Amino acid sequence: MKKSLFFALAVAGMFSSCSSEDAIVGGDQENSELVPIELGVSSKVINGTRGTGTVGTVENEDTEASASQWAGQKVNVYMLDENLDVANFVSENPASLISGPIFENATLITPTDGTSTAYREDRLVKYYPSLGNFSFWGYRLDDPNAAEPQKEGDEWNVDFTIDGSQDVMVAKTELSDEDKTTIAEWPTENQGRLYSAYSARHGVQPTLKFEHLLTRLAFKVKDAGMGEGETESALKVVAIRVKSKTTGKLTIAYTGEKESVIAFNEDSKEFVSIKKRAEGTAVNEDLVNLTTEGDNTTYIPLTNSLETIGEALLVSPEDEYEMEIVLAQTVKTTEDGDTQEELFPVPGIIRPATEGDTFKTGYSYVVNVSVYGLQQIEISTTLVPWTDGGNVDITPEDQF
Repeated sequence: MKKSLFFALAVAGMFSSCSSEDAIVGGDQENSELVPIELGVSSKVINGTRGTGTVGTVENEDTEASASQWAGQKVNVYMLDENLDVANFVSENPASLISGPIFENATLITPTDGTSTAYREDRLVKYYPSLGNFSFWGYRLDDPNAAEPQKEGDEWNVDFTIDGSQDVMVAKTELSDEDKTTIAEWPTENQGRLYSAYSARHGVQPTLKFEHLLTRLAFKVKDAGMGEGETESALKVVAIRVKSKTTGKLTIAYTGEKESVIAFNEDSKEFVSIKKRAEGTAVNEDLVNLTTEGDNTTYIPLTNSLETIGEALLVSPEDEYEMEIVLAQTVKTTEDGDTQEELFPVPGIIRPATEGDTFKTGYSYVVNVSVYGLQQIEISTTLVPWTDGGNVDITPEDQF
């Protein structure tokens, strides 16, 4: 199912002298008190990184447990003015710590305790300018080497590269039904003042809705060749690879409407490999390779039941995927009983369960894979006796 998560930017007046009765002074002026911008996130998130794995779990509408929690992930936020330039706070205090860009690709840390509180990585408190309306935009690439976003005309773009373990997400503000009701009670001339010190003082807080832009593939594998009563498979999984587009451009802020905010480079298709979470590591630590080549103890043994292999892959949405699963099996190499471990790839195509369907953005799919081991080639020979066909008598000179 399509996945999204909500990121609330709680903008509240912190001074007792401010009230819902604040009036406009001089046409477009605000009261003189500064309004701090307090950042928060909704405690509920719905699924998902170079990565650290997917954020959250797959949505299950039948249980409250489907709403998983943020776990201290990092997201980036911009606060832009009406020209889509970075919003600035101007102070004449030369020692001011809050003067300058307010949220310019600022890193925010999401909560770890199920609350809605998030904070800037630099721990600075920022304030609304007294004038102006602003927009908030967010994204997540989960890549410490990601390029800096650039303003190009009337939008902001950032180039990205994925390796199958990153969740690419973008966010823009979305009004709740409660916000819409509140705004409807404002004077008509003020109802367009989003987002601003005015809207913050009057109970409307910007909420960023993050949406996943990739397709999630979780793999389960079994040895379908195990006989009845067998308890141990001769097969182990070495690697699972899926061909995906790996580079492109992400639009993180724009004016008007935009049909798609992600554009992949069509010629960037290559295999990306499943990774796993190292035992005992935190959710925000990088994933590690599924296996270590040459170290047999790290290969993943199979059974005759479907078992989840590693973390899910995050790939470009496609009509179908070319895949490859690499298996390990110890086989006999000589008639004297010598053995060695062989690694062999098994190619395959992943197609949607429904004919004519495609793998969609923001959807998670479970790919069940049944594999069979190598079979020794045994050649039997049978000697078929000649059958007597009788005598043939000829006299060559009589034939001409």
